[in-house]
Amino acid sequence: MPSCFAFSRAFRRVLVSCVFICLAPIALSSIQAGELVGAGAAFPESQLDDQFGEERAVPGQASWIVFSNSKAADEALSPILADFVSGLQAGEIVYLSDISRMPGLITTLFALPALKKRDYPVVLVRDEATAESLPARPGCYTLFDLGDDGVIQEVRMVCEEAELRRMLAQTIPAR
Repeated sequence: MPSCFAFSRAFRRVLVSCVFICLAPIALSSIQAGELVGAGAAFPESQLDDQFGEERAVPGQASWIVFSNSKAADEALSPILADFVSGLQAGEIVYLSDISRMPGLITTLFALPALKKRDYPVVLVRDEATAESLPARPGCYTLFDLGDDGVIQEVRMVCEEAELRRMLAQTIPAR
């Protein structure tokens, strides 16, 4: 009986160590993801896919990042961004669309085919932790004004389409 007890104690130590090693990165990433991105901080660099599955560097060389976290905001944003295709294609503007809560089947069958009809890249936020780290307000767009070094100069919640168009036009001329 003592040898079994020694085995189970050793086994428990190994098991606890394995669990800790496996869960520590998840715990640390959730702490980092839980922090809201804000003015004065560098926009977190990442590689995200666009609607065609092409990997995009975010923020890359962007002056502006536009973030929407709802279908309604995305649909209202589409005609505005269509006027800034050259800036979006050149990477001066990055459009992030949160699809993290969308079921995979809906994404595949409906959302991606609709997004592929657009003339500009739509960078997809598929990870809920990433989406939650970006400030948002229902029915509004989050606009990140980035400096040359990728540091966020200002974060604005823009709820009026005309205001968003005006702000983007200050830096990038519409077509």
